[in-house]
This record gives sequence, C-alpha cells and structure tokens, in this order.
Amino acid sequence: MYNVTVICTRHQPIGYVSAFGLCKILNMIGPEVIFEEKPPSYYDAYYIDKSSTNLESEAILLFKKDHQVEQVLVEPEGVPPKWFFDEIVNLNKRIEAIPGEIGERFKEVLDAMKDYAVCGGFKYLNSDNAEYVYDLQEKLIDAGLKELKEPTYSELFQLWKDIHKRRENEMLKNIYEYSRTHQYTNAVFLVGAAHRKAIREKVLCLAETETPALNWTFYSE
Repeated sequence: MYNVTVICTRHQPIGYVSAFGLCKILNMIGPEVIFEEKPPSYYDAYYIDKSSTNLESEAILLFKKDHQVEQVLVEPEGVPPKWFFDEIVNLNKRIEAIPGEIGERFKEVLDAMKDYAVCGGFKYLNSDNAEYVYDLQEKLIDAGLKELKEPTYSELFQLWKDIHKRRENEMLKNIYEYSRTHQYTNAVFLVGAAHRKAIREKVLCLAETETPALNWTFYSE
C-alpha cells in the first residue's frame, strides 16, 4: 500500500509554525519518502552546501539526524524570477490601498492569515479554515482588480494562477511517476498551505485514472 500524507506548511517560520514543529509531525508519521515542493536543481543548495534554507529543509535535516529517508524534489524547474514575485507583492499592496470595503477587508484577511498561523500553527495550516481564508483572499484580489482597472495587474494575477495550476499538476505527476518505479509504505508531501484545496480536488480525480493506487490523506491534528 502506498500511503501519502499531504502536510501543508509555509516556507518561513512564524509563531507555532516552526521547523521543530514540522519535525515532530514527521516523527509521528515516520515517512520512508518525503516529496518536496522544490525543483530537483535546488537539492545541493538546501542539503549539500546549505547556502539556502527554509522551514521545510530545516525540519527535514532535523528528521534525518535519526532517520533514513528518501527525498524526492517534485516541483518543476523554471521557478519564476524574483521580479515576478516582487510584482505580486506590489499587487497585494495596491489591493490593500484601495479605499473602502475591498481594501479594508483585504488588509483584515492578510492580518488574519498571519495571526491564525502564529497561534494555530500546523493545525491551522492543515484546516478547512485556512482554505476558506485563501479563497477569500483570491476573491478580494479579483474584486480589487475590477476596481483598479489596470490590465497589466489582471494579466499578472492570471499568470500567477496559471503557474500555480501547472506546478500542482507537475508535482502530482512526478509523485505518481516515482511511485510507479519505487516501493514504499509511508510517504509525505510537503506543500504550501495555499495549494491545499487544489491538491485535495486534484487527487480525487487522479485516484480514478492513475496507477499505482495511492492512499492520499491530509494531515490534521
């Protein structure tokens, strides 16, 4: 039986969302394989020379001190350049600055996302409540774009959503491809909490068509 537990996380620690907390979850599950939301070309930077780091890599390094585990980096290559992410940050700032209800609600949502993660930790990130907040954020961005009436930002956000979909599809494809050629009992898939709803919906469809049969579960406390 191929068991894959999806653990939603974030790349930077905040409050109870920490490398130590994620390592505790890994210890509880005891995976033989860890599927990571990183491109394969990132492996050396995060795990050999350690010139880069994030919450997930720190947790995995802690886990590997006492466990043998296979790491499989499943994100496709071609991560967007820094300027693209900078523009997404600018878009968020523009939405937040819109006078009236949209701007005020958007700021409240951003504050809530941070506060819930600080206090709720991985329990929150792996909850339906987190899905709801991310959905609300996207709806407010769509509403804000209608107010801004700036095609460049509308195109940017659509590209952002398209990139997310492609990455999610490729990551799941790579997990299935690995599973077709390797034996394991327990694996985990570490992925950003913003992907939880989409991943949950996609694996339901893939379960009907893909082989081998993977027993997908979503971590919850």
